[in-house]
Amino acid sequence: MRLRVRPATADDLMLVFEWANDPVTRSMSFEQNSISLADHKEWFSNVLSDNSSPFLIIEGEKHEGNWVPIAQVRFSREGVINMSLDNKFRGQHLATPAIQQAIEYAKNTLNVDVITAYIKPENIASRKVFEKAGFHLQREATVKGSASLEYTYPL
Repeated sequence: MRLRVRPATADDLMLVFEWANDPVTRSMSFEQNSISLADHKEWFSNVLSDNSSPFLIIEGEKHEGNWVPIAQVRFSREGVINMSLDNKFRGQHLATPAIQQAIEYAKNTLNVDVITAYIKPENIASRKVFEKAGFHLQREATVKGSASLEYTYPL
């Protein structure tokens, strides 16, 4: 499947809300409680208005000219990456190229030398995806009180 990257827009509000509350996504998140729509709307508005933190939608071409959203990738202004893949596209080897394309897109926006990913140790799938995308394990870390592994990708 061919992929392309675009900035998230206000029209993506409900799509990202659904992805954020996916049970697998919540279980691997450092904040596992479900997200209310009111909280999501406020967060989403703030994220979209922050030009120094790219928030991207990855689209896949299902049929010629028919593009569908498959993932979201966010970068903090400090270069921390967060990614989630629509559950309908998991297991299709799309996460690694999605991350790679998002990094290429964000290189001109981010003002950092390194992109960092924090992944729970038990999240083997994400660890493999980020390693295949070129990230290297640096150390054990703690994120929001939870054990984490810090992976980095030099720009």
